[in-house]
Amino acid sequence: MKLPEDERVEVGVGDDASIVRVDGGYLVQSLDFFTPIHPDPYVQGRIAANNSLNDVFAMGATEVLSVLVISGFPRELPEEDVREMLQGFADQCREVDAPVTGGHTILNPWPILGGSVTGWAERYVTADGARPGDLLYLTKPLGTQPAMALLRMPEDTLDSMFGHLDVEGIERVAVKVMTEPLRDAAEAAVEAGATAMTDVTGFGLKGHARELAERSGVRVVIERIPVIPGTPEVSRALGYGLERGESAETAGGLLVAVPEGRAEELEDAFEERDVWYRRVGRVERGEGVVVDARLEEVEDYPR
Repeated sequence: MKLPEDERVEVGVGDDASIVRVDGGYLVQSLDFFTPIHPDPYVQGRIAANNSLNDVFAMGATEVLSVLVISGFPRELPEEDVREMLQGFADQCREVDAPVTGGHTILNPWPILGGSVTGWAERYVTADGARPGDLLYLTKPLGTQPAMALLRMPEDTLDSMFGHLDVEGIERVAVKVMTEPLRDAAEAAVEAGATAMTDVTGFGLKGHARELAERSGVRVVIERIPVIPGTPEVSRALGYGLERGESAETAGGLLVAVPEGRAEELEDAFEERDVWYRRVGRVERGEGVVVDARLEEVEDYPR
């Protein structure tokens, strides 16, 4: 589908959010919703809100002007569950000073929840500015897909396959990952002169690195894959490909490219804001993505 052209539109289809030039800056707009991945309705509401908000943060818009809630629920879903999901959504938005200004709800055969988010930026960052010599940083560990798979398993299967793992601990860290806003990470990246960035979500680390490589006309080399402890074993058993950077993520971290000469400045900016991070790779001349990575089960991510 070819969309009508408009000189005010700086970024359209294909990036994390659209960008429209207005007086004094840019409106950064995105829309996202999905079906539940966590059994607790309140937690699911927080995850859905964070997933929606992070798309505008990933473009450098750290001020949110409005959020419109998009929701659909089946008739048989208990009203208390609906209230809890919407409360979780509202609380997550409140955490980053994002005003919920309205929305729309429909009857739907399965629950859906998300939002249309409008952010504001004086400067934005896309996925197409990475240059050879840049270093790559990631601001959250990976592994939410295998972590959430544990919650869907029958108890006897869970015990027989993964009874030796700290399943509650894995879930706790995964929920922290999926509800941690990217606002502070994005603020640090913009301040330190990031050349490109995107958030790691449904296409996994490798998929989003490939997007960055293609849009920037470079080769991305992934050298480290930081993961939630215990999730590689689950991934290998279920075939998610986490150890290759292929596992899908929900509300994952920022993948940030920064000139090598400003890497220390970026790390300092992260640390000033208590943003967890790892350097995960580099940018070279060429094309595509090379995964030559060491798997790291991280123990220092906030729980």
